[in-house]
Amino acid sequence: MAESSREVLSIPALAEARDRAACLSLARECLRHQGLDRIAELVWQGVLSCDSPLEDEDRQLLLDLGLACHQRMLAVATSDRDHAIALAGWGWRLFGHLLEQASPPPEWVAIHQEQFCRYGSIWIHGRLKAGDHGWSPRQRQELNALAVQLIEQLPRHHDPLPAWVPGMRQELLSMATSAAPASACTGTEGLITIVGNCQSHPLFLGLEKALPAYRFHFCTPVHLATEADVKELHGVLPHTGLLVMHRILPGYRDGIGLDGVTLEGLLPPKARAVVLPNLHYEGYHPWIGYSRDPDGRLATVEADSPLGSYHDFLAMTAAVKKVDVSVLLDSTCPEELADLLRQNHRNSLAELRRREEECDVGIADWMEANHQHHALMHTINHPTKLALDQLLGKVLSFLEYALPLTPDLYDRREHLGAIAIPIHPWVRQALSLGAWANHWGRRRETPLAIDQQLEESVRFYRHHSWIAASNAAHPKFQFASQCLDLLQQKASRRSDEQLPVDLLHLHCFKCAGSTFIWSLEHACQSRVAYVESPRSNQRLDWQILVDQPHRLPRTARAITSHLITLPPPGSLARLKVAFLRSPLARIGSAFRFQKHVQGNQSGMSFSSYVANMQNSILANFQTRHLSPQNPEDWSLQQGWAAEPERIDWKRTDLFVGLVERYDESIVALEHLLEMMGCPMDLAYPQPLNTTTDFKRQHHAEDDELSPEVLAAVTDLDKDLYRKAERRLLERLAAIDDLSQRLADYRLRCQALRATPTLVRIKTQQEWIFLSPSD
Repeated sequence: MAESSREVLSIPALAEARDRAACLSLARECLRHQGLDRIAELVWQGVLSCDSPLEDEDRQLLLDLGLACHQRMLAVATSDRDHAIALAGWGWRLFGHLLEQASPPPEWVAIHQEQFCRYGSIWIHGRLKAGDHGWSPRQRQELNALAVQLIEQLPRHHDPLPAWVPGMRQELLSMATSAAPASACTGTEGLITIVGNCQSHPLFLGLEKALPAYRFHFCTPVHLATEADVKELHGVLPHTGLLVMHRILPGYRDGIGLDGVTLEGLLPPKARAVVLPNLHYEGYHPWIGYSRDPDGRLATVEADSPLGSYHDFLAMTAAVKKVDVSVLLDSTCPEELADLLRQNHRNSLAELRRREEECDVGIADWMEANHQHHALMHTINHPTKLALDQLLGKVLSFLEYALPLTPDLYDRREHLGAIAIPIHPWVRQALSLGAWANHWGRRRETPLAIDQQLEESVRFYRHHSWIAASNAAHPKFQFASQCLDLLQQKASRRSDEQLPVDLLHLHCFKCAGSTFIWSLEHACQSRVAYVESPRSNQRLDWQILVDQPHRLPRTARAITSHLITLPPPGSLARLKVAFLRSPLARIGSAFRFQKHVQGNQSGMSFSSYVANMQNSILANFQTRHLSPQNPEDWSLQQGWAAEPERIDWKRTDLFVGLVERYDESIVALEHLLEMMGCPMDLAYPQPLNTTTDFKRQHHAEDDELSPEVLAAVTDLDKDLYRKAERRLLERLAAIDDLSQRLADYRLRCQALRATPTLVRIKTQQEWIFLSPSD
């Protein structure tokens, strides 16, 4: 082990010091450096070998030095076992001397003393039993003697004595008279013991199904295990051939005997141990964690907590800062906040990788590659079956069992899915999660939406304000506070150039507009503004809403209008959306609506209806509707000029869908909105305001349309439709998981049909009417 230059000078000086005060002073100078076992030895030889009582200064040095030995021992236990053994020996001596003094030391000294004795004896026993090379017979004898001394200290710390202690003591005494390591126990090859946290049970089920020829002992999850469970486990381990255990550090639960060092030390010779990582990932749930509970009051309110033992620190912080839930749900995630969430994701995976370095298998790389397209975690520490299956496959591969892992290896249940915490929209945007994340969330077998969870959580923390007061210094509370402050700072810097709404719907008559508006109302929590002119054909220049933003509701997220013109890029809305329909199909639908619903064309044939369009703005109406307009020309064209050459199909803020490919169009639109940072769920229960029932209620001669008339009325719209279709196909081709998104979208539509909602389209009395003269 490398030593600092200061340490190289200090330790010899300490060894040569004969004056008591000088020895203590030099020891303190060395205390914060490596080589603690050497410092402890010199202090012991130079100071504590005498029988004089300890002075306060001496006692404090022993406390500091012993505590440093304990911390260093645990830190190097995995990487440098010999150094850990040396530190255990010196720590035992130092704290043992303190315990023998008339003035009792702090209570924690006895706890640390027990761990020095337990870990030191277990480590030495394991090394001697494995027949490690490199030790001389004298070294083996000295280490064996030390282990016996350590294990014989345990009765003063335990009553009753742990069941494994007598057997290990007897083995150590036997080793003292034998040059060979203890022989292998028999009858252990067929027993596999599994120890770990709540993730261990589904792994046990998988191993039990995969390896039917073996016997298994499954220990109660370590955080719930009782002393009786531990005693039973310690009795089983000496007869175990394979131990599969989670990474559990020394000192866990005040040394109850469930840590990896203790368990591995109880195995017979030649037994194998496989160490697994605890799958903990916070990328999906950056603000979810366990609350601090200094007064022990949480248990009394856990039944009312929306997430049970978990806590949403974003909701907790919002309750303190009096931030409305709508802000948490509807504010577009700024890029600075997205960067924080992506860094949190990277940090969580990096921490998992660090833990996996001390394990035999790991799946952090697999999680990084799959976290976007597959749900990997129900909560921060409850993996999905997909992730657990991956870990199970790694274990079987490590053990060299050539067994293919199939989805039904043991069952298809989500054993850790009693609660699946919804994923926040900001996280979905920052991590570019797939469509699965939009509806992730269940509680007691019932879907749990993010808006419901946040509303319940904020209300809960407002009612129990003492929880936030107890967690003001909690890292997750601080992180949530940082995120909300950043969001509010971004809002305070709002400039005139910022766009008032996320989406502008250019509603062309009889192009699935009512169906799309229903979806908008659903996605935006009814915050859609309907903007029209007093007259049905009176065009509105988009600039009117920029000049008079107060005419829009402050909370509006979307605008729909039959009459607003297409704004230029970067104006009025982040995204402009229109839908086109096959020209003749749209005209037929308009005719049926006017004739059978409005009763306006009761005496007119369809062919006459089309012929009358030739010299009006209804000819090639979709082209006129989507063409950008010059207000200076309105005296002639009234804002309905057909200028398809002015439509820029490459602009990023224009989306044109097709009625005939409505579902695909919506999936492409949802994908685009996600990429823009304002995701929306645009599913719908059924088409609205259709004229399908009237489709055949006109005479056959009505279909006899003149080719010349048809060309004059539809040619520009046909060309427009073809260009829109090409652009839509390009967008669809760019979506990697298109099939999965389509399937998910149709399931959402089906769910809306099965469970009616209270969404409604606004009545005309709720519209905003603006006149061009305004």
